[in-house]
Amino acid sequence: MASIVENADDAIIGKTLDGITASWNPAVEELFGYSNQDIIDESSSLLNIESGSDETKAFLTKIRAGQPVGHLETKGVRKDGTPFKTSVTISPIRDADGAVIGASVIAREVTGEK
Repeated sequence: MASIVENADDAIIGKTLDGITASWNPAVEELFGYSNQDIIDESSSLLNIESGSDETKAFLTKIRAGQPVGHLETKGVRKDGTPFKTSVTISPIRDADGAVIGASVIAREVTGEK
C-alpha cells in the first residue's frame, strides 16, 4: 500500500481533523512546490486559497461524521503564490475501531482541462 501511495501521480495528503498535514506523497511536492519539511505538522491553509471558507468548514463537519466529501473543484496555491484549479476528493480516515481520526485528500491539477 505504501508503494502505491508513494508512486501515485495524484497528490495524496493525510490530514488531522484539525486540518494539520500529517503525511503526503512526492506528487504533492511537485504540485504545490513545498518540501515535506515545509508542510508536515503545518496548517493545510498553506495549500488552499479557499481554506477557512464556510464550504471548507462544512467539509470538515462531513468528514468528522464519517461521510466522504466526494469530488469537488477548488483553487490551490503553489509555494510561489501561483493559483491553479484542482480536483479534490476528501475521505475520512478511520482507526482500527472505526473512529474517524483524519482525512485523506487526493488532488490533481485541472487548470488545462477546462
